[in-house]
Amino acid sequence: MEIDEIKSIWSDMNTKLEKNESLNKKILNEIMDNRYQSAKDKLMRYEVIYLILSAVFSFITPLYYYTGLLSLAGCGMFSGLFVLAALWQVYKIVLLQKMKMDQFSTSELLQKALKFKIITRMRTIIGLLLMIPFFAIFLMLSPQLMNPAMLTGMGVGVVVGLIIGLADYFKNQKDIDKLIKCYKDIQEFKD
Repeated sequence: MEIDEIKSIWSDMNTKLEKNESLNKKILNEIMDNRYQSAKDKLMRYEVIYLILSAVFSFITPLYYYTGLLSLAGCGMFSGLFVLAALWQVYKIVLLQKMKMDQFSTSELLQKALKFKIITRMRTIIGLLLMIPFFAIFLMLSPQLMNPAMLTGMGVGVVVGLIIGLADYFKNQKDIDKLIKCYKDIQEFKD
């Protein structure tokens, strides 16, 4: 074989290798985008569901006043709580919507995801700490609930709600961790 033939073969192989490398990069980018979108979509669904639930309960709670079950102040407290929860969900949805790969660098997206995780964790901690004073004030404003049957029912409701809420919280934290890992993987891939 002559040198020109070897150069030609070498050049052809180099071209094929570059095409394969480009194709591999494109496929890997699509995989990363799909992982990112999947993780973000899960979180968005979670936040939207809780927004809808908060909004619905903020409208349903005042109806308990008309049944005589709760005082006006008690209904106001719960409605206010659900309105605040709905506003919080809107804030988190806006934060998620701002996480766009075409507008921010991967490190900025990673920072946004970490902020999202921290505020989600803080909301849970603060919410749990405020739960005791909230219910103490609520019971003072609604003395008709101070009978054993109602207290037992509310106690069971609080325990079941805590179990469901904490299980959901830990599932949500795993989804946030998946989003953070996805950003880290993308950042590693781009480096």
